[in-house]
Amino acid sequence: MMKPSIFSSNKLFKWGTIIGLAILSVVAVMFLLSALGFNQDFKVKETLAEEEAGTLENGQLNNGWIAETEAYVFYIDPGEMSPGTPEGNLIRRNRDWTGRMELTENPISYFTVSEDWIYYTDASDKDQLYRMKDDGSEKSQVIAETVYAFTIADNAVYYTTLDGLFRSELDGTAQTQLQSKGGTPTVTGDWVYYAEDKQSLSRIKTDGSENQQLLSDYEDYYLAESDVYYIQLTETEDESLFTLTLYQTENADTGATEIVVVQKVVTAQLDGGYLYYQLGKGEGRLEKGLYRVNLDGSGTERVNDITIWQLDYVLGDWMYILQYSGERYRIKLDGSAAVVFE
Repeated sequence: MMKPSIFSSNKLFKWGTIIGLAILSVVAVMFLLSALGFNQDFKVKETLAEEEAGTLENGQLNNGWIAETEAYVFYIDPGEMSPGTPEGNLIRRNRDWTGRMELTENPISYFTVSEDWIYYTDASDKDQLYRMKDDGSEKSQVIAETVYAFTIADNAVYYTTLDGLFRSELDGTAQTQLQSKGGTPTVTGDWVYYAEDKQSLSRIKTDGSENQQLLSDYEDYYLAESDVYYIQLTETEDESLFTLTLYQTENADTGATEIVVVQKVVTAQLDGGYLYYQLGKGEGRLEKGLYRVNLDGSGTERVNDITIWQLDYVLGDWMYILQYSGERYRIKLDGSAAVVFE
């Protein structure tokens, strides 16, 4: 048997090295283009025009990790951000995406904007609850305990600790225990709804009476006056796809009404009176675009034609996504404008 010559072996090695470097170069270029916003289904901008930035005429939008006001967008630095477990400095930007300002020197894990005040849990101080003005001034402690979740409503703070669900004045005084169990609180009318890790949704009157469990085993929920809308995801033979069912209920005694069923769903969430969802093609492949449907099951539409590797949040007219490049973006729902989320 003829042995390969040293020359031919070296030649094969050189060609293999060249091909390997070429592949690495292509991957590097694709990564760079993606990071810079090229090779995307949307155009990334450094600043937004007034009509692109949009307006928020009434109140604030909050989801615990992102907030919008008439003048600003607030968010936890996404360097260490992931849905449900973010932690980083609090950032403020003008709505046109100029004027980036770090409002905290220490990482925070949850916050809510209420008028010109920001309430937040300080991750460097055992998640105790603090507040400050929306320019970062006048910082002070509100609750000297570890706070897992909270909301501001009716000139009061509703918050959860290891000991349960509490209410206090905005400055932390007059603390009252409402329930020995806790969860993420939301106040609607004279009810405090509190959710425990997608396993249980209960409600209690703001005076601590009439505690009721409403749901168990759900993916997400949305409150509309006295109605509760929620979604459940059922596994299919393809582990990357789910069957989604949207339900509506008023309380545990009335039962639930099935509103709509959607097949081949990858991920979904409820926000602003809509059900948003992504569809898949199976075997881990994603279909382009984000879909939404009204909570009564009508008006299904594809709101954009963007390839979304991971949908983090929908808040107001914007969606927040993570792409394969590792970059996070804030994108208009219709795909007309986008900025790097940093």
